[in-house]
Amino acid sequence: MPVEVRYASEPTNVKPYDLSDDELLGIGRLIRACAEIEDIINLHLYKLAEITEGAGVMLLGRMSTSARLKLMEAFSTSRSAKARKMFQEAFDNEHYRHVVRCRNTVAHGLLLGVTEDDLIAFQVQDPQGFEAGTLVLSVNAYDHRAFAAFATQAEHIIPQLEEGFGLQESRETRRAKALSPHKKSQPKAKQKAGRERPGRE
Repeated sequence: MPVEVRYASEPTNVKPYDLSDDELLGIGRLIRACAEIEDIINLHLYKLAEITEGAGVMLLGRMSTSARLKLMEAFSTSRSAKARKMFQEAFDNEHYRHVVRCRNTVAHGLLLGVTEDDLIAFQVQDPQGFEAGTLVLSVNAYDHRAFAAFATQAEHIIPQLEEGFGLQESRETRRAKALSPHKKSQPKAKQKAGRERPGRE
C-alpha cells in the first residue's frame, strides 16, 4: 500500500468510532514489529560502540529511540562511508519514518473517531501553535487498511535489518536463553522427609 501524506485544507466533523478486530490486530502487529526493530537498533548501536549489551543498557538507560538513532548515525559516520550508507538506507528514509509515525500515533494518540471522509483520526501531542489563546494539536488520520499495511511493512524490515547488520546469530542466541528466577521470589519450601501423620477426625 503506497504511503501518502496529506494535510487537511478544510475542517471536518468527527464521529465516535470503535476500532474493529482487524484494525486492532493490525495495530498490535505494528507495535510488536516496531519493538523488534528497536531491539535491533539497540544491538547494532552496542556493536558500533564496541560495548556489551549490559554496558549499553546501563549507559543509555531510557534514552528515546530517536536519540539512539542519532548516536548510531554518529558512530556509523565515524566508522566508514559504507556504515553511514547502511544507516541511511535503514533509518534515514520516509518509509521508516511513516511506519514509526503510525506506531507512535496508535500507541500514544487519543482516538477521536472517524472523519467525514471515513479516516480514523487520532489526536497526538504535536503542538502546531496557538489560535485565540488556545493550543492547537495535530490530528493524524489513517485509512482503515493502513494499520495492517504498516504492520506488514515493519515486519518485512526486521529480517532485512538483522541480515544487513549481521545480528541474526546474536538475536537467536538471546531468544534461546533460559529465564532465571527473580531475586524477590519466595524460595520453595523444602519437602519434609517421610510421610506426614494423618490428623484425627
